[in-house]
Formats: sequence, C-alpha cells, structure tokens
Amino acid sequence: MRRYGWLWLTGLLLLLGSGCRTGVTIYGDPCYELTDTEVQELLERTRQSLLHANRSVVQPKDAAALRNPELSPTYLIRYTGDKFGEAKVVWTLPEKIYTIYFEGELTGDQPRSRLTVEPRITDDDIIFFNR
Repeated sequence: MRRYGWLWLTGLLLLLGSGCRTGVTIYGDPCYELTDTEVQELLERTRQSLLHANRSVVQPKDAAALRNPELSPTYLIRYTGDKFGEAKVVWTLPEKIYTIYFEGELTGDQPRSRLTVEPRITDDDIIFFNR
C-alpha cells in the first residue's frame, strides 16, 4: 500500500507541475507564455521607447498621441521557447504607423528590437481610375 501511495503522490505532483504550463506548444512541447501583466509591460516598454526616440523619428504631435493611455497598439507574439520568441507591436496613428519588432527573451531588459515607420494610407490618398 505504501509503495502505491508514493507512486500516486509522485504522479499527482507531476500532473500539478505540468499544469503550470500554458496551452502554447512548440514542436509538441508545452512552453510558458507571457502573462497578461508581462504583455502590458512589453506594450508599455514600446510606448516609452517611442516617446524617448529621436524627434526626427517620432514627431511631437505623434508623441502627444502616444501619451494618451486610451490608445492601445495591436500586437502579435510568436513563441520559440519559454517567454522567448518574436513580438510585433503596431501603433497606428492618424498619419503614421509605428511598428516595433522584438526578438529574444521577451521579458528581458534588452531584447533585440527594430523600429519601422510608414505613412498611413487612407482611401482619400488613393486615386481611382475608371476604365
């Protein structure tokens, strides 16, 4: 009886330990994804990096729009390991689209990142030709 009790306890501990993993799998292996708090910290880090960017990159009126707490970006995270992978964070403003790409440990202080700035094209900017 004692032998089976330890076996049952060991199995229960293994089950509970694997239950801490999230539903994300990489090549069939489960991995830890960012918590909601860590995602919010990543998004706030992108906001702060844009606000502290050179004025030639982020215009003052765009910086003022980024300070608005109601403005939230869209993001996509692709995991390649435990809290490790690639993230794409897109801030869409009236005239420009700022995209920051992160790669590496997403909770670390210095994941590799790069910024792209594109003009925002609206229907008013497109010239339609009739044939």
